[in-house]
Amino acid sequence: MSNINFFRVMAGNGSQFNSQDIPCNAGSISFSGGPGVFYATAVVLGTGIGPITASFNAQGIPDRFRLVWSGSTVADSLFVGDNLNNQTNYNNYTGSISAVSSLTRKNWNQQEDDFVNDSAESVTYTSASFPPFPGSPLALTRGNTSTVVGERVNGAGNHGAQKGVLNYFPQFSSSCVDGNVKLCFFKHTTEPATFQMVIDGPDSGTGWNLFSVSCPGNDTSLHSSSIMDKDGDTAIVYHTAPSFDLDVGMTLYENSALTTKFISSGTYSTSSFWGSDKSMLVSGSSILGTSYEFDGGSGICFKNALNTGYSYITLADDAVITARSCTTSKFPTRSTAFRYGLPVGKPVFECETSRLMNVTIYSDKDP
Repeated sequence: MSNINFFRVMAGNGSQFNSQDIPCNAGSISFSGGPGVFYATAVVLGTGIGPITASFNAQGIPDRFRLVWSGSTVADSLFVGDNLNNQTNYNNYTGSISAVSSLTRKNWNQQEDDFVNDSAESVTYTSASFPPFPGSPLALTRGNTSTVVGERVNGAGNHGAQKGVLNYFPQFSSSCVDGNVKLCFFKHTTEPATFQMVIDGPDSGTGWNLFSVSCPGNDTSLHSSSIMDKDGDTAIVYHTAPSFDLDVGMTLYENSALTTKFISSGTYSTSSFWGSDKSMLVSGSSILGTSYEFDGGSGICFKNALNTGYSYITLADDAVITARSCTTSKFPTRSTAFRYGLPVGKPVFECETSRLMNVTIYSDKDP
């Protein structure tokens, strides 16, 4: 059975939503009962750009929480639950859940305030569907900052194949399998205006809660990055997303007011930042959870644990990002030092809405 208590200040009585839609800024959905894969669509009112968060509690029995936007899974808790802190329980759950091959799909129905059974759905779970065992005594925590390639992706606090897990919730010292978990992703374009929440509950005694869904208005946080072309020319560009949240469809600007686009016929027209010639990210604002050193471009590559990788973007003449990639090769560097420092939105946790002023000095010289 389910129970719901929405904050409907913006949503009215919900009548303008489709049957599977949950108004953004909703909260307090709980479910307990039989196993299934639960689907609900959250509506971002208007054309907001910025961070989106959703907080859940799996309680004791493991559940998995995912956020899907624009056709991709942008945040994934893997299976979390308080019972996983025990090694025997952890082993038992990884075995029993990995044996599940089919679950009933359950779609949220806003008018009925309940999940409605649909058809059976094939599922595949393995040991990789779980974060690693947190250790006894506890070693892997949400606030853990250990940088081990292949063990942590998408920022401090994520372990195994987790991504988008905020490292302070419920506490920095919480286990990586704690049933309380908050997911986050950065919505960098106005469309799509909805995202999907998917909850995997394969155990017969499953029970979980959705505490809250927080969606953005029009985010005006200012971030900047230094990029380098194939000839070693550098330029500082400005944007509203953190540097390592830059993605296809976003626009870069020459000025902090975001009024002059970084176009091929602009100030840097003699350089090679556009077209088939990629631009390498040399420095920029922090990614989710932690600020990382760049080492002239090297570091976390677009939220992947590629500590020896380099981040590249491909720009159209009109300053729109058309592609991004990671590689182990970098462009040649020049000895000219440059200064990077702008009002950098999103301190420490890129999916929080507080802001600070930050000035950092980088150099594009090899160490």
